[in-house]
Amino acid sequence: MSFNANQVTFNGDTYFQNIDNVSNKIVKPFSTNNLDVQGMLDVTVPSINESDLENFFVTFNNTHPLPSSWDQFVSAWTSYVTNTLHNNTGIIPDQMLTSFVQVYQPALGMAYNDNLGNATGGDWSLLNATNGDVQNQFQQAFTTFLQAYPYSGTNGTVTEASFFDNWYKFIAVTAFLKSSTTPGTGLSYETIFKTFFPNGNFQQQLLQFYNKVLSDPNSNGYFNPSQMLSQWVSQVQQQYNISLSGTGVLGPLTTSVDTSQTKKTAVLNNIFFLLVELITSVQKAAAAQASRLNFLTGWQQAYTELQNQVPTFTQHFNNGVVGTIGSTTNKAANARNDANRINASFITQIQANTNIVSDYAKSLQSSVNQTNDATNQQSDMATTFIQDLQTIISAIFK
Repeated sequence: MSFNANQVTFNGDTYFQNIDNVSNKIVKPFSTNNLDVQGMLDVTVPSINESDLENFFVTFNNTHPLPSSWDQFVSAWTSYVTNTLHNNTGIIPDQMLTSFVQVYQPALGMAYNDNLGNATGGDWSLLNATNGDVQNQFQQAFTTFLQAYPYSGTNGTVTEASFFDNWYKFIAVTAFLKSSTTPGTGLSYETIFKTFFPNGNFQQQLLQFYNKVLSDPNSNGYFNPSQMLSQWVSQVQQQYNISLSGTGVLGPLTTSVDTSQTKKTAVLNNIFFLLVELITSVQKAAAAQASRLNFLTGWQQAYTELQNQVPTFTQHFNNGVVGTIGSTTNKAANARNDANRINASFITQIQANTNIVSDYAKSLQSSVNQTNDATNQQSDMATTFIQDLQTIISAIFK
C-alpha cells in the first residue's frame, strides 16, 4: 500500500487538488501576523519589510518555479535577502524552521510543548513523536507541497498571500485521530476503527499504521491524518477481512460463495461509498455555483464602473471656447442637452441591466445556500452511518 500524498485519490485528482471541493474542513486563514510569515520577516536585524517578502514571492511563476525542498526554500530566501536586499546580517534557519513548525503542529491538531520535547499532545496524544520527529516531518511535508504547488493564472505568478493560502490548504484538517476530540465535526480514525473492531486496540493499530507510513519507501516521509484517511480505511477493512477469514492471512469473507454474508457486507460498503460520491458531487455543484456567483459579482461591478465613466456636459467645458460644446452659445447649449439626454438614457439602461444581474445573483445565492445545506445534511448522514455501522455489522454476523 503506497502512502504518497500526491497519488490520485478521486476523480483523477490528488488530495491537494480536491481540497477546495471539501466543505467540512478546517483551514487556517492567512494573516501577515501568522508566526510562519513573521518568521520570514524577523530572521534578520533590522527586520525585513512586508513588501520585501511580497517581492520575493512574485519572482516565482510557471517558468521560474518555487524551490523544490525546504532547504532550497530557505536558501532562496537567504540569497534574496543577501544579494537583492543587500542585507548581510544573515538568515537564521533554525529560527525560521521553528516559526513554521509552530504553525504546522496546531494546524494538524498537535499541541506544541517544546520544553518537554513532546510535540504530539492534543489530537495526536496517542503518537509518541518528539519535536525532532515532527520538525523532520514538517520539512518533508513542505517539500511535497512545493513540488505540488498549484500555479494559477496566465503566468502562474506566486504572491505572498497565494503561497500561504495554498500552504494552509495543503495542511487543512478534514479528519481527526481521536473521536473524543471531534464531536460532530467529521470522521475520525478511532470511529472508523471502532466500527469494525469495537474491542480492538486502537492505539496499537494506529501506531503500526503511523510507522508504516513513515517507513514506506514510496511515501513522502510525513504523516498527515487527513491526507491519508483513505489508506487508513483500506487497512482497517483489510484487517477486518483477515479476521473474518479466520486464517490469519487475507482471504474471502467466508468460504462459501452461496452465503449471504458477503453480499450483506458488500451492500454496507456500497451504501457508504455511494454517500461519499453523493457528497462529492454536491460539493462540486456548490463550488460551480460559487464560481458563477463570483462572475456575476464581477459583472455588476463592471456595470457600476461603466456607469461612473458616463460624463455630464456643462457650460464652460473646455474653458468655454467658442465652437465647443462648453461655450455659452445657444447651439452649444442645445448640443449639451442632447448629449446629456442620451447619456441619461444610457445610465438608465445600465441600471436596468445591473438590476437584472443583481436579481440573478440573489437567486443564485439562494441556490448556493440550499446546496450547502444539502452538503451538510449528506455529510451528517455519512458520519451517522459510520457511527452506526458497528451495530449493523454486529446484527448481521452475530
